[in-house]
Formats: sequence, structure tokens, C-alpha cells
Amino acid sequence: MVAANIPWKKLENPDFNAFLNKHTNMKIPDKSTLRKHYMHSTYLSTVDKIREDIGESYIWATVDEPTNRCGRYVANVAVGKLDSTGRGKPHLVVSKMLEATNSSTIAIVVCDALRVLWPSENDDERSLVLLTDSAAYMLKAAESLKVFYTKLIHVTCLAHAVHRVAEDIRSHFQNVNAIISTVVQTFDEEQAVAITEANAAISYSSVSADLAYVKSNFGNLPGAITALEARDLPLVKAVKIMRGIEENLN
Repeated sequence: MVAANIPWKKLENPDFNAFLNKHTNMKIPDKSTLRKHYMHSTYLSTVDKIREDIGESYIWATVDEPTNRCGRYVANVAVGKLDSTGRGKPHLVVSKMLEATNSSTIAIVVCDALRVLWPSENDDERSLVLLTDSAAYMLKAAESLKVFYTKLIHVTCLAHAVHRVAEDIRSHFQNVNAIISTVVQTFDEEQAVAITEANAAISYSSVSADLAYVKSNFGNLPGAITALEARDLPLVKAVKIMRGIEENLN
């Protein structure tokens, strides 16, 4: 169930519980019993498999802190081995709730994740690459981590960098931005007033010219961001995409 991302709470469903009892020929324990007596051993087994996959290789790590639907910050750290013969499989090592996102909390959660792999400090030099977005607190966290991981190279996400360029472009076209924002809000039944605001924004005389200018000069950015977000994108292709953006902007 853990591997299939099925919450143990589902065991409280009598039909599901009866199905498992029937097809496993075993009495299914209560979720609290599983959590107390089985979860930790499963966790240790998974960590051992990750160590086995990495072997003696150097590793890369990436950290991100999305906000869930409840508004809570969740830091996720994934690692993989650096292999010249092919891509390494990513492994999620830590998923941790944070009270706040800043350079200190990010640095701590990355250290905790690497300590999960290697409790001893003898393997610190095997951590070579850290990938993050380019937020200021991420940059500061990476600098702090370099004190402990002396060979660490910090790399920022190209897709995030291009997205920030797009955000800067948007700030220069307030009327176009107003149209996009209000039109999006019209899909919310509680924001019917946005329809009126969208119509008002469209009436600006400069909007047509601004839209044409944005499309002509920056229309390649959305496609470039999508391309950079592709999984297993070779570095050569990523560099080619960035050079294409640079040529179009120049």
C-alpha cells in the first residue's frame, strides 16, 4: 500500500479490508499496528535499496519546497547517482513539513537527507551537485552547505530562470497582465465581477499593440519553459534551448 501511495486509513473501509483478507488469506492488522511495527522496517529496507543503487558513486541532490493545498510548506529532497554511462534513478529521501522556508531550514533539511544515506561524515565528499531554484534563500542555503560539503557545486533550475524572465516581462505590460488575471478569475463562480474588469481591460487602446509585441518578441518562452521541464532532458539540449532563447531576445 505504501508503494502504491494508498493511505493506511483505507483499511478502515470494510469492503477493502474484506477484499484483502480474502485474497491474502491473512488477517489485516489495524493501521496503528502497521504504523508502529511495520513502517520503520519498511523505511529502513527502502533506504538500503537506495544505498545499493547509488553504490560507491558520487551523487546529485535536489530540494524544493512546494506549498500544499492547506498552505503548509513541504520540503522534498531527492538524490541520485552521477553516472557517466547513463542517467541515475532519482530517489525521494526526505519529505518534511517546515514551519517556514528560509536558508536555515532548507540547509538543515538537505543535511538531514544526506545523513539518511550516510550517517558517517566520511562520505560527505561524494555529494557533488545540488539543484535548486534561484530564490535568494536557496542561494544562501547552498553557500552554507558548501562549508560542510566542500566539493558541492550549486546549479539553479533553468526553467525557473526563464520563468522569472517571463515574470519581469509581464511587469512591463500592466494592461495585458490585467486581462490575463481577470480572465482567469472568470472561471471562478465567486468572481463574476472579473468579467466586467476583463472587458474594461480589453478596452484599453494599447492592449492590441502590447499583445502583438509580446507574442512577436517573447512568444517562444512558454514553449521553452515546457521543454526545459521535460524529464531526463540531456544537458546538450538544455543548453541549445537556452541559446535559442538568447538569440530570439537579441
